[in-house]
Amino acid sequence: KLRSTMFEIIQRIPHSEVFRPIVLEVVTTLLSLVKIENEENAVVCLKIIYELHRMYKLLLESVAAPFLELAAEIYRNADHMLKAMDAMDTPAPLPTPNVNLMSPSAMSPGPDVGDMSNKNLGKATSSFKVMTEIPIIVVSVIQANRRHADPFVTGILPLILHMLELSPRSAAASYEAASPHWRSAYVDLITAQSKTLSFLAFFARGFTAQLLPCQERIAQLTLHLLCACPAEATATRKEMLIATRHIVSTDIRKAFVPIADRFLDMQVLVGSGLASQCILKPFAFSMLADLMHHIRSELSPSQLSRMVDFYAGCMHDQQLSSGVHTMCAKLLHNITESIMHIPSKQHGRVLLLAILKTFVSSFSAIGDQAAAAIADTKAGGIYAEEKIYGASELIRTNAFEQGDKLKELRFLLRSLVTGCKNVVYALRKCDSVLAFGMGPRSPSLARPETEAVVAGAQSLISDHEAELAGFELELLTSLFREGLRACRIHDVERIKAEFAVDGAHHASAGEHPSEFSVDGAISAAPAITPATPALLAPSREAQIKLVDREGKEQIEQFANLFVNLDPAVFHELFTSQFDYAFRAMIDHCAAISSVQVFVAFDATSPAFISIMLRYMCGRLELLGSDDEALTGTMLHLFKIAFLALAFFPEANEPVLQPYIQPIINSALTISKSAKKPENYFLLLRALFRSIGGGRYESLYKEVFPVLQNLLETLNGALGFTKRASPMQELFVEICLTVPVRLSVLLPYLSLLMKPLVFALESGPELVSQGLRTLELCIDNLTREFLDPILTPVMDEIMSSLWVHLRLPSSASSQAPVAARILGKLGGRNRHMLLTRFPSDVDGHIADGDGCFSVPLTFEGLPGLVSMPLGDAISFSIKVLEERAPTKQLELARKDAVDFVVACARYTLVLPFVGEHPSRKDRAA
Repeated sequence: KLRSTMFEIIQRIPHSEVFRPIVLEVVTTLLSLVKIENEENAVVCLKIIYELHRMYKLLLESVAAPFLELAAEIYRNADHMLKAMDAMDTPAPLPTPNVNLMSPSAMSPGPDVGDMSNKNLGKATSSFKVMTEIPIIVVSVIQANRRHADPFVTGILPLILHMLELSPRSAAASYEAASPHWRSAYVDLITAQSKTLSFLAFFARGFTAQLLPCQERIAQLTLHLLCACPAEATATRKEMLIATRHIVSTDIRKAFVPIADRFLDMQVLVGSGLASQCILKPFAFSMLADLMHHIRSELSPSQLSRMVDFYAGCMHDQQLSSGVHTMCAKLLHNITESIMHIPSKQHGRVLLLAILKTFVSSFSAIGDQAAAAIADTKAGGIYAEEKIYGASELIRTNAFEQGDKLKELRFLLRSLVTGCKNVVYALRKCDSVLAFGMGPRSPSLARPETEAVVAGAQSLISDHEAELAGFELELLTSLFREGLRACRIHDVERIKAEFAVDGAHHASAGEHPSEFSVDGAISAAPAITPATPALLAPSREAQIKLVDREGKEQIEQFANLFVNLDPAVFHELFTSQFDYAFRAMIDHCAAISSVQVFVAFDATSPAFISIMLRYMCGRLELLGSDDEALTGTMLHLFKIAFLALAFFPEANEPVLQPYIQPIINSALTISKSAKKPENYFLLLRALFRSIGGGRYESLYKEVFPVLQNLLETLNGALGFTKRASPMQELFVEICLTVPVRLSVLLPYLSLLMKPLVFALESGPELVSQGLRTLELCIDNLTREFLDPILTPVMDEIMSSLWVHLRLPSSASSQAPVAARILGKLGGRNRHMLLTRFPSDVDGHIADGDGCFSVPLTFEGLPGLVSMPLGDAISFSIKVLEERAPTKQLELARKDAVDFVVACARYTLVLPFVGEHPSRKDRAA
């Protein structure tokens, strides 16, 4: 007791400069005492030696060799220690040991004097507890004294391996039934072996060449220790897992290939203890991931099958964190290359489908959690936390951290999408229907595995092949559906922000359900009250532009999974699932990015546009509803389909051709009874903008049969729209951008005059379009043909042209074009002066000599020229009396006022200045 107290005092002495002069003497004394003390005091001595060596390495170089020799001596006594432990397990009952004495902790308080008779402490050099403290001190000594490393490692390596092989008699069978004394000693043995395994891991990283000859032995010992570790020894198993991870990070890992599948057992990895199951799984999976990642190319087909089953089960385990699921997903998609090279293509195909099915299940789980989070946000957070993330997650985290959870799920989703890309590529290499459709397979699948072909074997293989192909198509459908649902995890933060800013508006307007279903009809979707009374498309377009960049990229990566499918499989998939995809786009506007991927890829663009146009043209009546999300999505999809002509005109022009007339006729017909008729004209504007430019002759031929009806309807609609309103500008633009040749348009040119006048009085874009149209007609048509058509609107056209010459905003763009048009008109540009200005003054100004005039000078003419202004004054008065609210009259009124005021001022000043010729004569 006294000696134990003295060692404790020495351990607690501060390691200051006062201690430096005697540190060598203290360590030398403690080394000598370790050989003669009992195990508890020796453990304290070793702890003191480690702390002093860590603080005073340079002063203790001389004790390095003696300590290493002591360590070797203790490892030589390993057999004696095991015999002593086996001797404990006898049928006769042993006296109950003091619990404090049997504790592994060397710093536990010593027993009272009365308990000394029950103490049974062994010698330090024959104690597993002392051996437990040796490795960490040896590592510190070797790192400080590298010259002792090589000879010491060479000498102690056989001792270490022999110590790791120690196993008591019938340990596994008798552990539970053994006496507590023996069980405590067994735990000491396993703890010492785990420390020794860490010792070996240190050698494996620094002295790999010396360990390679015995690498198979090391691999077997590592597996043996994990199997022999007691269920309650959680800390010991954790240390074993960490040491194993360091070992498999070296070249020794090749020795683990034959026994790799043995590590795919949860009983081997984490044992059966509850604490181990809850705490050690991340360490175990991390170690196993490192091992399997490095040896995946050397695994046999049976080992790969076992590996797929193990990690698929881990991904289905909802008690594991999202981080563990992400690691499992990465490992599964990393082994797809190895599975591709399995000799049996059918075996590899089955394994890949198992991986893909696991990923689909994970997509479904992420989609469920995203839907629950969105529903909770829309409901104001009234749902229970367990409904969103599960009770197991709450128990594990002890907190409801939604932000961190969403971040983990997004990271998992990214790993799953990457994994699916690798799996789909591998399936194409394994003769899957994803690459070859439903046609005949390669010879590797057409013949049996064995050479003995019995009658009927070919038919059995064909039946199995058909069943497997059907499973692939069904799995591919589930992948598309669940993947779209899972991508909504990126929408949670946006929805949460929207409801935080304007929760009252969303509560009154209503929302689409967070789950989208294929079973119901689209018309049954709940309507959303529009937020703005104007055109609906811009608001949806704005939402699409504000989509989170990360979410958009994730959708695009997911869509890329399907672009390399067999054309027949692609057509079958999206023909059956486009309704579901359309609903997904309504709820999650970022999903529209997937359409852009399919349209921009040459192999899928024509097929997908055909599917999309067939679907939406069959539901054009929905475009006039008051559901902003629905109509905005339809318009955006139509625009994508029309713009696809610019990517692949030769392939997509025949696809769009049969839908031109149905779109125009339906828009003109349905718009008469729709709640939001402007959407149909937005559709026509998008169509005409995309196919204009003179490149798509076959499409222009489709417009010609409906051209007259189109122009007559639009001209009639112009009479019922408010002047300068958005609807009027929309009608005018459609009229002026009708995609037909001018020669086809000639019989209906008179129907363009009214829209042309409105265009010249509208905004800058329509003015430019109107000027281009007018100049085109003047350049290509004769005066005899064009003048009768222009005459009814010539006054308005000339007035607008003169206005654009004088507008400051037109100086850079419209003014030069207007001047050029006036010049091309020739004498016709002055004909309006005879009709617009009055020929008489209606009594306002006197005729004859009394006519009001102003003397002016002109360069090149001698003297003054009298300029009569009576007609101009009369016309100015008529302009001021006109009440029509037009832009041209507003500018004319201003000029008329300025002109009349100037004439009045001149009249008032004239009596005082006199006539200029008189003054000149008097001066002469």
